[in-house]
Amino acid sequence: MSTLERRMNKLERAEIGGAELLEAIIVSGMSTGSNKPVSASFGDQVVDRRADEAEDDFIERATAEALAATPQRPCLLFLRSEEMLP
Repeated sequence: MSTLERRMNKLERAEIGGAELLEAIIVSGMSTGSNKPVSASFGDQVVDRRADEAEDDFIERATAEALAATPQRPCLLFLRSEEMLP
């Protein structure tokens, strides 16, 4: 067993000691202007921002949907602005 494998095994067995586990990692693309996120993706699913929805509310809703869609923790959520859309 390599040193890396031993260290990984040790980390996996370690107790968190009451600390909260990381639920989600939110990745936001770098915007070149004042563009705000208009969609979020996780896995093969996409959540679109509503026209009247505040940015914080959208991120909260998209995060909740991502967490509900997968048992994987942390889950990855990618925010995209209009300039990043295909």
